[in-house]
Amino acid sequence: MKIQNKTLIILSLLLIIRINIVHSQDTLQNTEDILLQDKLETIAEQVDYDLDYSDLVEQLKYYKENPLNINTSSREDLEQLGLLNDIQISALISHIKQTGNLIEIYELQSIDGFNLETINRILPYIKIGNNSPNESFSLKNIFKKSKQQLSLSSQKTLEQSAGYSPTADSSHRYLGSPYKLYAKYSFTSLGFSFGFTANKDAGSQFFSGSNFVPKNSLQFYKGFDFFSPRLFYKGKGIIKAFALGDYKLGFGQGLALATGLSFSKTPDVLNSRRLDKGLAPYTSTNANAFMRGIAATIAFHNIEFTPFYSYHKLDATVTVTDSATNAPSIFSSLGTSGYHRTYAEIA
Repeated sequence: MKIQNKTLIILSLLLIIRINIVHSQDTLQNTEDILLQDKLETIAEQVDYDLDYSDLVEQLKYYKENPLNINTSSREDLEQLGLLNDIQISALISHIKQTGNLIEIYELQSIDGFNLETINRILPYIKIGNNSPNESFSLKNIFKKSKQQLSLSSQKTLEQSAGYSPTADSSHRYLGSPYKLYAKYSFTSLGFSFGFTANKDAGSQFFSGSNFVPKNSLQFYKGFDFFSPRLFYKGKGIIKAFALGDYKLGFGQGLALATGLSFSKTPDVLNSRRLDKGLAPYTSTNANAFMRGIAATIAFHNIEFTPFYSYHKLDATVTVTDSATNAPSIFSSLGTSGYHRTYAEIA
């Protein structure tokens, strides 16, 4: 018990390890952090429900590391940035068509809908100039242009939760420790990325009980309450995107298909509509809003199609069980919390 407690104390210090293999100077990191924090705080003040903001954070981090060349970006690319509304995007595209490519970033001030506040907001995520030549795909360039990141964190609520109360019903008593544990690893290079996200909710068991890993088994991911592996490729050829593992899809304003982050209310009125990302990697800890399997986006001229296959188990409230096979036959609802802290939630 002493060794376990010491380990949890060390993890509770929120250890974040970053390994960066890059060859450029980051002069806008502070600006990016401030803008990202302000945007998240503004959204948090406006919405009246809990959200997983990791999708938004990952999206902005991606564009920070791979800034959009606004001289050559399409309307779709500018929409995916998520920081410009339709009026600003149309004005920018029209300006470039009429006057040619932008030469200096603050030339944006001459375009309708762009002021200093807007320019400063998008500045860390855009660039102006010619596209850099494509890097040859070789083992040397993969590691030369790669970036790796490992994040480990733990948190604990100081007040005792009701699930740990001695008076709590046995079926609703928390079975695991009160610590929430989180681990994430990512590797990105030349359009490729792979990694995993692992999460253990407060109250859930960790490498024990329902999350027990058999002796001599290599399936250590089962020790976590939620484990999400991913391999993703984004390119500009016939295969525009490819995903293996966990991914998300978005088409037709969410009416056709939508997974991942969305807002029912937002302070950015002109950006209130859902942005259709198509095929994208899944990096969140939400245990429901994703696809698991394989998918690809294939493009022929102006036509794109995305075949996909997905299979993963969902939580459900079982109301009738088959007496012969002891298998669930009727359920009343699908669970979306992702919690597996008690006997009732595990069942």
